Amino acid sequence: MIIITKYEEIYSRERKYDRSTDNRTISEAYNAYRDEMKPLVEFNGVIWIEDVVQIATTLKDAGMTEFTISSHQSNILEILDAFSDFDINIAGLTSVRDKYSETGFSPAFLMKIE
Repeated sequence: MIIITKYEEIYSRERKYDRSTDNRTISEAYNAYRDEMKPLVEFNGVIWIEDVVQIATTLKDAGMTEFTISSHQSNILEILDAFSDFDINIAGLTSVRDKYSETGFSPAFLMKIE
């Protein structure tokens, strides 16, 4: 498991979430990664276009090489294109566990961080 120090401190309650410097999208994905012992950080909620820069920077700085996106938002192509500006590209399709799905799984983009 790769540790993102900034979010690990929030997770372990060593410090409080700071809206001005922390990103809720990353925080929620990181907490699920930790709580559910997922192999990769998985973004299954809405990713705002303005969050892409911080997500890309945070994951790269932490040394992550892959993550998944299983969000069903309507502008997903725009989000994927924004990630490509940071050398983060689709490596393929995969499936991730989804407790709300009838099958228990949802399709996801496997993203590779270059």
